[in-house]
Amino acid sequence: MGENKEEYLSLLNNDLLIFIGFRNDLAKNNDNEGVKLWDELDKKMYKNKKINVNNIVLLLNNIPLYYLLSFLGYAYYKESINNPL
Repeated sequence: MGENKEEYLSLLNNDLLIFIGFRNDLAKNNDNEGVKLWDELDKKMYKNKKINVNNIVLLLNNIPLYYLLSFLGYAYYKESINNPL
């Protein structure tokens, strides 16, 4: 992954959590279940207060397939907006 490993992992962390929503918005709207899920997923991606690639891989291996397909679709959508044909 090179020098920017932490940056790439942080972007991946952010992209995965955005499906739940922005944490501040969840808290503002009193969505306690959403905040709890957001915190739980975020925590699973860290080890010793640092983002950890192995933890992310483990998390991705344990979430439902539809979530991964949604993630893939969202990544494709973002890429197509940033790099139109």
